[in-house]
Amino acid sequence: KGCTDAGELIELMKTHGQSFNAIHVGAAWGSLARMRGAGGRGAEGVVVQRLQVLTKAKTPDLGARQVTNIVHSIAKMHSRGRTGADDELAGKLLSRALATARDFNPQDVANLIWALAKMGTKADARLLESMQGRATATARDFLPQGVSNLVWALATMGITADARLLG
Repeated sequence: KGCTDAGELIELMKTHGQSFNAIHVGAAWGSLARMRGAGGRGAEGVVVQRLQVLTKAKTPDLGARQVTNIVHSIAKMHSRGRTGADDELAGKLLSRALATARDFNPQDVANLIWALAKMGTKADARLLESMQGRATATARDFLPQGVSNLVWALATMGITADARLLG
């Protein structure tokens, strides 16, 4: 969290990357997404490549929160014209989201679906059904912002929100 540019993140990953756990990987993506191109595109490209490798290796260890944080960070980068995930990584993250769907809380659901909509990703129907199921199961716990983000994201993807979420 203390890195201010891609160069510092590269050094951190060189020094401690082998000991990164799922939480560290998610935090590194979050740090990179918050950077406004500091360190130049070349340095950012190195970080993205290293994070992709680390994330692919740690995917089996990722929980719902880490998957959501990583996908959300990649979406924020995408919305600023920056690259984050190759197709292999995107597939692994979305598969892991489906595998951990029962652990998603309302914010995780809203953030994941928002990220997919923001990137224009065509998500697997099973994942969308699973996330809508989690949304309705946890509807009472949603904050208004989460409902708004989720409904916007679903509408952006051409999907009607489950009436139980809106009722």
